[in-house]
Parts: sequence; structure tokens; C-alpha cells
Amino acid sequence: MADVDSIFHNLVLAAMLVLAAFQVRYYARRIVSWDWPKATATVKQGFAGTILKTVGAGFFQYVFTVEGVEYWGRFILPDNRNHVEKLQLKLDGRPLLVKFRPSNPRVSLLADFNDPLFEGLVATQNPYWYLDVRDRGSILSLDLNKK
Repeated sequence: MADVDSIFHNLVLAAMLVLAAFQVRYYARRIVSWDWPKATATVKQGFAGTILKTVGAGFFQYVFTVEGVEYWGRFILPDNRNHVEKLQLKLDGRPLLVKFRPSNPRVSLLADFNDPLFEGLVATQNPYWYLDVRDRGSILSLDLNKK
């Protein structure tokens, strides 16, 4: 029985380290991005769903161009479902300032996670929140490369 406990303990520890790596990488990227160049992106309607199986959230995409090449990103606005469904329509097509890694524009972040467009909500781009994305009860695979 001790071997089973040891294996279980090691698996739990490994899972916690993976989740910690997600968090550290995301927050480190936010810190080093302070001087990245900025671009105006266009918000694209996503969907209203849930994170952590119960928390309402709006899932959005954005598209921006650097040197004639189109790039995309995504962000989440956690809030009640009614509000984020309205925001889906309201934000679709609106301009939004983003910043991008100069050596690799595929890596981008919102310039302001508290943008007034978000009506007092705080956006996140933390990949942890994409681990269990659900759209109206079904697991959803996000295809963000669609135009």
C-alpha cells in the first residue's frame, strides 16, 4: 500500500508543478512585456461559457496585424452569463490595444487588463483558465485560427 500512496503523492505533486509552471510563465510574461510594442487589435465575438464548471465567463478573441501579417490572441472576462453575452455583441469589432513580443508577435497580451471597454471587469489571459472551458455544458475545443 505504501507504493500506491507514494505514486499517488508523486502524481499530485507533478500536477501541482505543471499548474504552477502555467502561472509562473504567465505572470513572468506580463512583467517582461512592459516595453513591448503596441498594436490596435479588433475584438472578435467568442462565446459565453463557464470556467471551473460554474463561474460564468465571456471568451473573446482579437486580431491584429504586424508588418502585414495577421496574429490573434484571446482573453476571458469572468462575470455572470447574462452580462458576458451582452458584451459579446457590444465588443465585437471594437478596437483594443494589445502589446506583442517583437521577436515573435504570436505572443501578445492585452495592453490594459482593466480597459474601460470591459465595463469594470478585469480580463485575464491566464492559460490556467482555459484548461476546463465549457460552453453551455459541453467541452469546447477552441479553434482561434478561424477568421
